[in-house]
Amino acid sequence: MLECKLNQDLFYSKANKINWSNGGKRGGFEYKPPHDWIGIGLKVLGKFDNGNDDWLGNNGNKNEWAVAYQNVNGEYIKNILSNGFLLGILQRFKDNDDIYHPGKKVGIGVELFHNPEKLDGIFGFSRHRNGININEKKYISALMLRVKPDKIRCPNGSDYEKDYWILNSSDDEIRPYRILLKEIKD
Repeated sequence: MLECKLNQDLFYSKANKINWSNGGKRGGFEYKPPHDWIGIGLKVLGKFDNGNDDWLGNNGNKNEWAVAYQNVNGEYIKNILSNGFLLGILQRFKDNDDIYHPGKKVGIGVELFHNPEKLDGIFGFSRHRNGININEKKYISALMLRVKPDKIRCPNGSDYEKDYWILNSSDDEIRPYRILLKEIKD
């Protein structure tokens, strides 16, 4: 993580992952594991909600949050972990109806993927332009997040319906808990 200029104090090695489960539910939404990605755990235990870590649950507790993903160029990871997310960079679906909140528009927010397979799809970063070099190998990077379920917006009529989410505020509604890396193989 030297490439991203991240301090070792941010990491929690017990949360690192290579072998992922088959899925299930998180926060009432289907959990789609990021197979083919390496997960580097971030130190988040006890950091939020007065030390209550129910938001990280995978047992269906009422405080459990859903899992989402965001493409992040390696050079921006440090800024996001320090300062949070920026709202409204692209906003191609802000005027679409929200399928989870009938009668409301999606609005401006942070754009995320519910399905990790979309991370290197059409809306994903260019695989070669935004890679991180580690030990003479090149990787693309992303963040694995937990998001507050009742704040998720999903645009009706998008090509990625139900795989593409928007959260209208990043203040304590989006929590990164792993950095993901995937080797670029030409």
